[in-house]
Amino acid sequence: MTHIAKTCRVLIVVAGVALVTAIDIRGQAPASAPAPGFDLSGYWSPVLHEDGMDRSAGPEIGDYGGIPINESGRLFALSYDPSRLTLRHHQCDGYVAPYQMRALGNSRAWEERDPKTHRLIAIHWFSQTFEGKRTIWMDGRPHPAAYAAHSWMGFSTGRFVGNALEVRTTHLKQGWYRRNGTPESDQATLVEFFVRHGDRLTHTVVVSDPVYLDEPLVTTTDFYRQPTDNQNCLFTCDDADQDLGRAPD
Repeated sequence: MTHIAKTCRVLIVVAGVALVTAIDIRGQAPASAPAPGFDLSGYWSPVLHEDGMDRSAGPEIGDYGGIPINESGRLFALSYDPSRLTLRHHQCDGYVAPYQMRALGNSRAWEERDPKTHRLIAIHWFSQTFEGKRTIWMDGRPHPAAYAAHSWMGFSTGRFVGNALEVRTTHLKQGWYRRNGTPESDQATLVEFFVRHGDRLTHTVVVSDPVYLDEPLVTTTDFYRQPTDNQNCLFTCDDADQDLGRAPD
């Protein structure tokens, strides 16, 4: 065998080995490696110069501009009475996840890792207003069945895609898109993207609500990272007292 023939044969064998290692036992190429993640941990404060309609004093009753509510949502919103917040079983109502991310107040994020393997299990996000604590599961667990309990923050799973943390959320309670009674149903689902640029964080959420929206609602919120603890306040709500005898105005 000539030197050239031996060289060709070696190259063919090496190529064959590489091909075999690139194909699993099912005859398929392995899935691509997950995108490298980034650390979301830290103290975050919202940039309050944007979207004043959803913050500060809040919107006027009947102002639903910018939200693609359908006729069912409009009927619900026009029937809303803010005095419901004086009722005992509504005084401590929390915010649902998409509005919680836009509410006033500071936030804090931290990671949960396996103590032995240091594998990322979850990312936790705590919002000051109503003590909204979210858990974003990063370990690949499935979402629960449709009949499982719903909560203010819902059930969230995440993965890193490119330079973003993509989060999918289901199992939300019925809540609000704004504090003036614009309703979000308990069938709403979220797709969120967290993108970090140094000490800046952009949060984008796409809400799909088959009950009260004609089309998905897309909002963005900016945060900046604080160098020291931003001192989250606690939500010390007590629903034991009912406010009666209020003046009609």
